[in-house]
Amino acid sequence: MGSVEGEEEERILYVAVPEKLKEGIELVLWVLQNTSTDKKIVILYVHRPPKLLPMMGAMVPVSKLGEEHVRIYRQQERMMVEKSLDEYLVMCSKSKFRAEKLVVENDDVGLAIVELVASHRIKMLVMGAAADRHFSRKMTSPKSKIAITVQQNAHSSCKIWFVCKGQLICTRDEATNEYSSLSFSDQLRSKSLPQMQHEHLNQVTSPMPRSASENAVPFRRRPPMLKFSLPSLFRTPAAKSETSTDGTMSSRSSLTSSDSNWLWPTDDFNSSKRTVSRHKEDDGDSSSGMVTTQQDFHNLQLSSTFHELEGGDFLRDVYDRLEKVQTEAENFKHEAYRETIRRQKAERNAIEVAWKAKASESQHAKELKQKIELQKMLEDEIKENERLKNDRDKMFRGLQEARAREAEMVSCAAENKLLLEEFEDKLSEAKDNLEKLRAECEELKQARDIAIHEAQNLHQMTGKSSSGDQQQVKFSVFSYSELQEATKNFDDSLKIGEGGYGSVYKGFLRHTTVAIKLLNSKGMQGQAEFRQEVEVLSNVRHPHLVALIGTCPEAWALIYEYLPQGSLDDRLACKDKTDPLPWDVRIRIAAEICSALIFLQSNKPHGIVHGDLKPANILLDANFVSKLGDFGISRLLAQFNSTHTPCWKTNPKGTFVYMDPDFISSGDITLAADVYSFGIILLRLLTGKPALGIISQVQEAVSNEKLHSILDRSAGKWPYIQAKQLVQLALKCCNVMRKNRPSLDGEVWKVLDIMVKVNERGKLWPLSSSSVSQNSTSIPSYFICPISQEVMRDPHIAEDGFTYEAEVINKWFESGHNMSPMTNRQFQHHNLIPNHGLRSSIQEWLQKNP
Repeated sequence: MGSVEGEEEERILYVAVPEKLKEGIELVLWVLQNTSTDKKIVILYVHRPPKLLPMMGAMVPVSKLGEEHVRIYRQQERMMVEKSLDEYLVMCSKSKFRAEKLVVENDDVGLAIVELVASHRIKMLVMGAAADRHFSRKMTSPKSKIAITVQQNAHSSCKIWFVCKGQLICTRDEATNEYSSLSFSDQLRSKSLPQMQHEHLNQVTSPMPRSASENAVPFRRRPPMLKFSLPSLFRTPAAKSETSTDGTMSSRSSLTSSDSNWLWPTDDFNSSKRTVSRHKEDDGDSSSGMVTTQQDFHNLQLSSTFHELEGGDFLRDVYDRLEKVQTEAENFKHEAYRETIRRQKAERNAIEVAWKAKASESQHAKELKQKIELQKMLEDEIKENERLKNDRDKMFRGLQEARAREAEMVSCAAENKLLLEEFEDKLSEAKDNLEKLRAECEELKQARDIAIHEAQNLHQMTGKSSSGDQQQVKFSVFSYSELQEATKNFDDSLKIGEGGYGSVYKGFLRHTTVAIKLLNSKGMQGQAEFRQEVEVLSNVRHPHLVALIGTCPEAWALIYEYLPQGSLDDRLACKDKTDPLPWDVRIRIAAEICSALIFLQSNKPHGIVHGDLKPANILLDANFVSKLGDFGISRLLAQFNSTHTPCWKTNPKGTFVYMDPDFISSGDITLAADVYSFGIILLRLLTGKPALGIISQVQEAVSNEKLHSILDRSAGKWPYIQAKQLVQLALKCCNVMRKNRPSLDGEVWKVLDIMVKVNERGKLWPLSSSSVSQNSTSIPSYFICPISQEVMRDPHIAEDGFTYEAEVINKWFESGHNMSPMTNRQFQHHNLIPNHGLRSSIQEWLQKNP
């Protein structure tokens, strides 16, 4: 451009950034890479305020919201815009570019840019051709509506670069027409001369240098872009009209935002009084110049009559006058140029002062904000200190209370210590008394055993002792009142069993815990069972038969020893969440029951059939030693010669699933009936399954060679060979034909006896028939001490459930052994319980086998 202002405008490059920050950064980067640093960059952004604002998870129209809510949202929105634009300025600053930002609000971005081009006389503009996602290498023209609108409607003097995704798509070059109005000399000619004289004057003045008219100072000049923070400079009307000196009207529109707090350069010339006054001075000078020129031409018209007479002198005179006018015009032009330079310098100073004022205001606002934040932090710290102080006081009070409680507890502990010492003394005294009572009881039991033994010898010699006499010798008779006292008047909380026969109560009778079986005395069946059980238990005594302590004929009650582990049926079902029985304990229980049945069947002169053999009638003591009980429906069978099988004709009684099928069909009960029931019990010990249908399940598993699938895994890992032999033995016992069942004292006892011995010694080897025959002995295995392998004289039961010679097991403990020689498990204690029943049996056997 010809003027200084035009040159300054040509050094300003406007960059219209889009809403997306990423695309805007690519656009600014392209500008920084393709522009020299002498150009000033103005970041232009047109903000479109949304019509809908978020409110409680929904979009609500602005018209339906309060002004305060809208104002706060707009303020936050502008802060975000300012923050985004500051990133562009930082980019420009790092690349050594001078940069500013220009923000306006308008609903139509394209139209807003067009108006800005016109109002700010923008010469160079860079903007996006389309969104990055629409970029293609074949793109040769803008694609977005905004870019197309600007390309078609922006002033033709503005050169526009359209960029997309960092690539220049196309350029719209500037046209030759300019924004500036007529030069001062052109206005002078048009206002001073008539048309004819004007044309003539142009011909006369044609030799004048062209630069004089081209460099003329424009009468109306747009002031440089200003960015003052003064409210009077930015709160402008939407459009203003100005009247030029030639009488024509020039309308300039300036964009206004919806909020007057946003700032941008304005086109209002009346905003600066100095600029207005300078224009007035220029108008005055121009008016004087025009008067002089009009007077000269008036004189020229008056002297036109002398043209014919003095043509040559007249032309020279006119030329001189015109030359003088041109010289004056040149002087005016230079004066106006110097004034323009001074004005621009003053404006630059004003801009610098404004920027400094704005920076000071910004710094002041920042410091004020920091002061407010520090004040708030100080208040928060004071509150936090108050809270900590309150917490400290609270903790101090709690500490004092805790110390008071501690002192109280120390006092209580001292009192408790004294009470404990007193109780320990009493306990020690009670233990001494208990030991004395145990010693006395032991002496009494020994005396009882001796008396029983003498009575038996006497009975064998005389052969005249009656069953009633035996009862008087062997059993005690208790009164009904004693039973009431022992059971707290038969309290239900002490009831440990109940059935069709009656009820069983736990009681404490004569310093001994007992089980009291109260039979149903109203029916004949209860009385018969009472007599039958007394008759059987009065003739037999075995370590694996429940010991009958006494009777109460008055109440039809039987008093037994108390077995705390309950029945085998309860343990197989893990009643009360008890641990399952291990496999070796199950084998031992089977051997113990087998020995008891052999003892009953070999009784002289009458073999005994239990008749109701089932897990519910097998009881376990504290060490899981089994004992057979409930002889209410047992039968005494007379011994015949070997060609006849002893039997008893009776109605089938007992539990159906354990009953001999032959007995059910014929009504003849034999010794083989207990063999069948024992086979069912053995299958239950192996599988843990209910008795109903157990035979068919096991037979199917054996035939399919899936024996491991039927074994009870809760018992541990069964030795396969032993389990297989036991299954085969149990199935033989459960044979429907009783003549095909094995004898208990033959094959059954040999297999079980050798298994128990092998398991006791911790060896698991296959058991063949030859090994059974080789290890068989005439001495009952339960008479032999597992450690010394000699017949026991003083058998005692240890914590592992096995019976040992008292002297031998005590030496075992004294030598430092704390592991069971039978189970290889650690002893929980070293207390021993005398096995009086076994001792009586051993003494009886020794007398018969000296």
